[in-house]
Amino acid sequence: MGTETALEQPDFRSRILRLAWPAIVENLLHTMVGIVDTAMVGRLGAAALAAVGLGNQINHLGLTIFSALATGSTALVARHIGAKEPERARDVARQSLVLGLFVSGTVMLIFLFTARGLLGLLFRRSEGLVLDSAAAYVRIVASAMILNYFLIVINAVLRGAGDTKTPMRITALVNVINIVGNAIFITAWAPFQRWVWPERPCPQPLPRPVEGFWLCECF
Repeated sequence: MGTETALEQPDFRSRILRLAWPAIVENLLHTMVGIVDTAMVGRLGAAALAAVGLGNQINHLGLTIFSALATGSTALVARHIGAKEPERARDVARQSLVLGLFVSGTVMLIFLFTARGLLGLLFRRSEGLVLDSAAAYVRIVASAMILNYFLIVINAVLRGAGDTKTPMRITALVNVINIVGNAIFITAWAPFQRWVWPERPCPQPLPRPVEGFWLCECF
């Protein structure tokens, strides 16, 4: 009989599963935020749904940058935690947040001031009303982009440190906030709708910033 490899040993398999299942659930819950937004906006008509869809294409550009930084943070934190160097792991986390403050702030300003131009450049054939509404949606989401970055990076740091349950629990609560907030801002609160989106109501940007702020407190 050959010696079992590390991954074939029951103890390692159970540890991997304990770390993996909360991360899987968390990713599903993040997906649910977008699904709920789409479903609740879709009942308002094709123009509103198209505007949110186009706006999310721009927002995903920023999230791609943040995810790349988060991946590096996870790898470095996990390395130092495994080497029993918690101080260095904390240094990595602090540096990731400081770097992210400048990166996310820059992306936020770009989106706030160039949202309509970016949408017009990428989606020239779309109707002007849809582009205007999409630009308003991008600006609303961009206004909370710094806390959104904190959410992504702190989640990554916690996963690198072996804690995958805290982000999962907070993301579950954020889904509840998202549903309640959308019900208010999309369908119920007319003064808010006229202020931020004269033509069409929009999903509210509160859940992810709330999650980011809460994770900062936990962190």
